[in-house]
Amino acid sequence: MNSSDKDRLSGSFNYPDADNIESESYIGKSVKIKGNLTSSGKIIISGKITGNISTNGETVIEKQGNVRGKIESKFIDVYGSINGTVKSDGKIIFHSNGNFKGDLEYKVIIVKEGAVINGTANKNK
Repeated sequence: MNSSDKDRLSGSFNYPDADNIESESYIGKSVKIKGNLTSSGKIIISGKITGNISTNGETVIEKQGNVRGKIESKFIDVYGSINGTVKSDGKIIFHSNGNFKGDLEYKVIIVKEGAVINGTANKNK
């Protein structure tokens, strides 16, 4: 590696408005996380998370996804499994493969045919 390659690889990237870039986090189906996940953007989960999730954006639990813990998110799409507490100030959609067990606090909820919900559900005021 010559010196110009080293300089290029060791440099930093400057984005014109990096603070305003909406981020998206993807947890793949082979990934297992024990701990909390916080983001300001969209979170897509195909793997397994044991811990709390917090975002101002959207959380998508894909068909293979499994979450054990608390989720606080503006919008939540559930295709997989959640065991814990869910709170949304926006909309929660439980799709036909969605499976939920725990306590639910919502503003708007949509439950599609085939989804399973066990626990308590309370509408936000």
